[in-house]
Amino acid sequence: MFGNLQTQFPPITKWWTISIVAITVLSSLGIIQAASLLYFFPFVWYKLEIWRIVTSFLYLGPPSFSFLMGILFFFASVGRAETMFFELYDFVYMSIIFAGFLLFIASFIPLGILAPGFSFACLYYYCRKNPNGVQSVYGIFTVPTKYFPWISLVISLLMGGLPIVQFFGLLVAHFYFVMKTYYPNYIQTPNFLKQLFPSRNFRVREDNLRQNIPQNDPFPWGHGQRLGENFNN
Repeated sequence: MFGNLQTQFPPITKWWTISIVAITVLSSLGIIQAASLLYFFPFVWYKLEIWRIVTSFLYLGPPSFSFLMGILFFFASVGRAETMFFELYDFVYMSIIFAGFLLFIASFIPLGILAPGFSFACLYYYCRKNPNGVQSVYGIFTVPTKYFPWISLVISLLMGGLPIVQFFGLLVAHFYFVMKTYYPNYIQTPNFLKQLFPSRNFRVREDNLRQNIPQNDPFPWGHGQRLGENFNN
C-alpha cells in the first residue's frame, strides 16, 4: 500500500504517526480529554493553553474505522512528502509553514482538528511535484496524480464528511508550491534548522522519486471531519 515506505519509514512521519496513536489511546482511556487537544484561538490566547498548538496536529478523532483510514492516509501522504526532500531540514521547514498557515486560518474559523489539513497539504505538494504519475482509486480506476488531491477531497465529501480543513490544507500547499517554484528566495530554510537537522543518509532525490516510490500505489482514504465533530469527546 505504501510502496517502499514500509522499509524506509521516514523518521518524522514515523514518530508523528506514533504520537497520534499514543494520543488517541490516552484519550480513549480517559487520561486526557479530547476537547483539550483541539485548537481554539480563545483558549490559546486567553487561557494560555498553548499545548493545543501542537496537539491539534496529533489528533484524528476517537478510535473508529474513520480514524484507521485517516491515520493510514496521514502516514502515506506525509511519508511520501518527506521522502521527496534531499535534506530533512527542508521538510521540517515546509511542515512549519503548513502548520503555521493552518493555525492562522483556524484562529478565525473553528477547525479544531488540524492533522487532516496537514496531511492533505503534504499530498498536494507531493502530487504537484510529480504531475505525470497516476494513482489508483480503490483499485477501480486510475487518475493523473496532479488531480488526485482534489479527487481525494471529493471522495471525503461523498463519504459523509465535510472536508473543510482538508480544503484549507490544499490552499496552503498551493501557496507554498507557488512560492517554492517562482519565489524560492523568500522561503529559504533558516540556518538554525540546518544546524538542528544536519545532512542525513536517509534521502531520496526528487528527480529520482518515481523510481523509489511507485506512482500508482493506492492511497488509503479517510473521512472528512465535520465542523464541531468530536469536540466534546
